[in-house]
Amino acid sequence: MRISVDEKKVKRSRMLGRYSLLGSLIILMGGLVLTLFGQNFGLLDPTNTTLFFAIYAIILVLGFSISRVGMHYGNRLSF
Repeated sequence: MRISVDEKKVKRSRMLGRYSLLGSLIILMGGLVLTLFGQNFGLLDPTNTTLFFAIYAIILVLGFSISRVGMHYGNRLSF
């Protein structure tokens, strides 16, 4: 039995997984910095607390979604 592998597709998908995982880590670290130092940037005032939490929720969902894509490709093609 002959096994054929599309090396170009595997390499592209592996790179997509690696960079999306690193990108999601950067996005989540940005959310952490926003949470810790949001008052210093003028984002967390009593007038715009709702906007701050909306931005933080979007960053959190986006970071975890991209992380799931990276984990999928990383676990599937890391051999």
